[in-house]
Amino acid sequence: MRPTIVLALLSVLALTPGVAPCASADDGAIGRTAASLLAFARERNPEYAATRSEADAARERAMAAGSLADPKLRMELRDITRSGEQNATLSPSGVSSMRYLLSLDLPWFGKRDLQREYSGPKI
Repeated sequence: MRPTIVLALLSVLALTPGVAPCASADDGAIGRTAASLLAFARERNPEYAATRSEADAARERAMAAGSLADPKLRMELRDITRSGEQNATLSPSGVSSMRYLLSLDLPWFGKRDLQREYSGPKI
């Protein structure tokens, strides 16, 4: 054989993890009892992990559904030209007046409880 082929094969074998001739202790412990099989499935099954994540998300949505919405802040610049005396400006110091409005949407009585019950976990 050519030395380059031998060298390439040796490097591939050196980089791949070796396979032990006998099974490790962890592999034998998985199938000994049903509980160990179930624990292994819970840890490694992607479908079970996705279902668990969906249940967690549903729980979080239920808690968020009962909370109030975020407050809103509005700022209005009034008379930005000072009755035509100057060019239009968006600087707060250059306008005639400003209006600040802070608002919060409050649901009617019982609506928050209904939202919490409706969006609760169904699993």
